[in-house]
Amino acid sequence: MRPAPAPDRVGRPTRALLLLSAVHATYVGAAMLLAPGRYYAPTGLAMTPPVGMVVRAQGATWLGLGVVAWLARRGERRQAVTALAGHLVVQSAAAAVAVQGRAHLPRPALLVDLGGHALLALAFGTALAVALARRPAPG
Repeated sequence: MRPAPAPDRVGRPTRALLLLSAVHATYVGAAMLLAPGRYYAPTGLAMTPPVGMVVRAQGATWLGLGVVAWLARRGERRQAVTALAGHLVVQSAAAAVAVQGRAHLPRPALLVDLGGHALLALAFGTALAVALARRPAPG
C-alpha cells in the first residue's frame, strides 16, 4: 500500500505573513474592542457612544481576521489562498477608505493608516499570486 501524498502547503514566507497578520489583526481588534477611544485618539475622532459601538464592531471583525490567519498558516494551500484573498480585500478596501477620508484625518495619522494598509495589501497580493502560481501536488 502506497503512503498518502503530503498535503500541498504554501511556503515559509506565506506562513510567516499569515502569522504576523494573525498577531497584528488580533492586537488591532483587541485595542478597538477594549479601548476604542485610545486607539482612535491620534485621529482626533470624537468617540461618542454610537461611534464607539461601530469601532467595537470593527474590532470584532479584526479579531475574526486574526483567527482566520492563525488557522490558515499551517493549513493546505487552498486554505491559505482563501485567507490571503480575504486579507487582500480587507486591506485594499481599508486603503481606499483612508484615501476617501484623507480630508478628515491629520496628515501623520493618514500616512500611517494609508501606508500600513497599502503595504499589507501589497504583501497579501504578492503572497496570493505566488500561492496561485504554484502547481498543486499530484494525487
